[in-house]
Amino acid sequence: MSIKNQMNLQKRTRHKSSMYDDEDEEATKRHAVPLFLMRLQNNADLWVKWFNSVKSAVLANAYEFTGYDDETLDLLLFYLRNYLKDIPRKTSKVENIIDVLDQYSFPEKPEDREQKLEIDEEWAKYTLIRLEKVNIKSFEDVKKIIAESDAHELNGYSQWFKYIINNEPRHTMFCRKITSTQLWVLFRYMSNTWIKEIYKEGSNCHRLQDWLLYLLIHTPEKLTAEYTSMLRDLGKKCRELLQKKPAQARNDNRITLPMEMRELDLEMPSAMDSATMIELTICVIALDFGQKDLIV
Repeated sequence: MSIKNQMNLQKRTRHKSSMYDDEDEEATKRHAVPLFLMRLQNNADLWVKWFNSVKSAVLANAYEFTGYDDETLDLLLFYLRNYLKDIPRKTSKVENIIDVLDQYSFPEKPEDREQKLEIDEEWAKYTLIRLEKVNIKSFEDVKKIIAESDAHELNGYSQWFKYIINNEPRHTMFCRKITSTQLWVLFRYMSNTWIKEIYKEGSNCHRLQDWLLYLLIHTPEKLTAEYTSMLRDLGKKCRELLQKKPAQARNDNRITLPMEMRELDLEMPSAMDSATMIELTICVIALDFGQKDLIV
């Protein structure tokens, strides 16, 4: 072979080699794992193990409301009356409710039994909202509102949003008020709207985080294709948000235990300090519900 032909061959070879080097470099860039995914892959097993442990504890040990007995109802009404009397600026409706409750003869020293029942101030606020919508004429009217408070069916985004924001999530709500169908209505609201407020750390961020945790806890292990798709959609939304701006747990957005979990003496281990609710959500969907491709 002539020297000229050898030189031309070397040029073609070098050019060909350089072209493939560029392709390899591009392929490497395409297949490089983003930092937020590496973080999920490195922590998913540990985070989901913690989630499954608190899930088991809540489902097995959390209180399930079965209705008020007369003694408990008396105590609730006694507490409600005192709560209303402490309101600094009372409307005419509040004054009327107090007058109605004052006409009732409570059992002697019901406050002695108050320690047996932990009454949530949020319950009193929510009950007052419902009482103010009704023309209260008698003590029986008040009792009926309280006794049927959990039976009140919610419809539409506005009613559910108001309920979610005004109430801490508890296991018993998923046994009585939130049906299996309504669970997925809430997941749809979470996926379409609320997950963005959690991500942006809006004014209702912490309450929505608590509810998202409880929604995941009460999600059945076996799902239809339709419900799996809805759950996957939420996981994809979480991934898209993390892709825009990777999560970084700080004191104001880290996962915190809802009240009921604290009452059950559940703990948040140090390994969870760096996790955000959006990260935990995508990991639970990936590992517990067979959507592992969300974190690869």
